[in-house]
Amino acid sequence: MNTLEAIHKRVSIRHYTEEPISEEDQLTLMKAAMAAPSGMNVQPWEFYLVSDKATQDKIKEGHPYAKYDSQLIIVLAINKSRLGDKPGDLGLALCDMGACAENILLAVTELNLGAVWCALYPSEERSEATRLAIGAPEEIMPYCLIHVGHISRQFTPKDKFKPERIHKI
Repeated sequence: MNTLEAIHKRVSIRHYTEEPISEEDQLTLMKAAMAAPSGMNVQPWEFYLVSDKATQDKIKEGHPYAKYDSQLIIVLAINKSRLGDKPGDLGLALCDMGACAENILLAVTELNLGAVWCALYPSEERSEATRLAIGAPEEIMPYCLIHVGHISRQFTPKDKFKPERIHKI
């Protein structure tokens, strides 16, 4: 599938089979994530691949909108120790993490898997609950989590194109 096809085929999937995600597919997703652009090439990211059901349950306890039954939860996090002390450093890291998340979602689509992105940031409560659930040190700030699994029901992508939001100057 080409890039534009993956972009237009991508859809948030919330229903999964019990089939695990292969190690090969997990590695493919991580390579896609780390291929994202990074402001000043800081690469602030850390990724936690959670397939342990007890840990997944702890994560879901701390997030009211992330209670899906996937075989893998990827927690995307910012390692604050990699950031400088300039006011915009966190902002750049947040942009980097969004790019990582989109790369994962597109790679999931290419692999014929399903995924849904669940925001943690800017909720300090959700981010901290996730950090504690995965046992990460204090310098780790969970940004979002992505449920990944084999699709149990097919969904049709929404047409979100709205030409009236394009402004040519």
